[in-house]
Amino acid sequence: MDFHKLKINSNENIDTIAKEYDINREILRNFHNNICSISEIIPKEIPVYLEYIYIPIETFLGYQDKTIHDFKLIAPNFFDKITYGIIYKNNSVSKQIHYTIEVEKLNNSTVIINKNKTYVNNHPVKKIIEELLEKTERAIYPLLLESTTNNSIIRIKNEKEIGERWEKEIKPLIIEYYQSKLTDEIIEKLDSFFLNPNQYFEKILHHLFYSFYFLPIYTSYPNGNKQSTISQFLNAINQHIHFDVNFKLHKKLTRADKIKLEIRGVENNSLSNNDNKATLFFTYILHKETHKIFSLTGNIICYDENNKQYDLTFEMYELKK
Repeated sequence: MDFHKLKINSNENIDTIAKEYDINREILRNFHNNICSISEIIPKEIPVYLEYIYIPIETFLGYQDKTIHDFKLIAPNFFDKITYGIIYKNNSVSKQIHYTIEVEKLNNSTVIINKNKTYVNNHPVKKIIEELLEKTERAIYPLLLESTTNNSIIRIKNEKEIGERWEKEIKPLIIEYYQSKLTDEIIEKLDSFFLNPNQYFEKILHHLFYSFYFLPIYTSYPNGNKQSTISQFLNAINQHIHFDVNFKLHKKLTRADKIKLEIRGVENNSLSNNDNKATLFFTYILHKETHKIFSLTGNIICYDENNKQYDLTFEMYELKK
């Protein structure tokens, strides 16, 4: 009879072990008792002195196939282009923005990103300001970013190329089609940005995609948990919110054999005058073998200076090729 000798942790009992390994407690107990010595017999509950329990080898191997082997995520060194569908909703004003974005990791420190057309409430942008910003984005992409081994982004690598696209292609186009005093003021500010994009690098992180896709999740999680802090600028209320967060890396894989990482956070801002505290909850689903991000979904509840509540949701899913 093939078996695996399993070390019993101090906080475990026959019920928790049976549940963890997806086996009936009585089947587990009887299997163990049929193999063990007399001193290792489990009567009804596991004796306090017992250090090991014997479980069927097929049960143990099945468990290994459905769990991660250690609480650590490792960033992929490179990957081919992945297209994600992104939906951002401000449920408080019934506004939805969606588009697709392409991400390719060229090596362990370089990521290239392309963003496609933006839709507002399922329609192409129509307002003049929205159209102007849409055209301005053409100068930004493709965007080449330098990243660290744990996935944080450090700087824009192709800022010279971006500046040239703005000056030679996009700016003349905007001047030709949008002639107004407001346009002149906007172009003046954009000139400052495109002259040195890295000077405004932090503003890129205001966007939830960049904030959370490039969150430094590739690290160790002792016993599956980790405490940290996140500072996030929220356009809906035009302010930074500081969150105390808990990362939970699930040992068991999802039904689709993917890794799940959850982040829960509560606002920690002593300067805030609000009685209500902002909260966030995000879920990462990653490929088991490569640890590439398959999907990222989340929700942020926040409050403005008048205590008006805003309900923000973010969804990102890998699209089939």
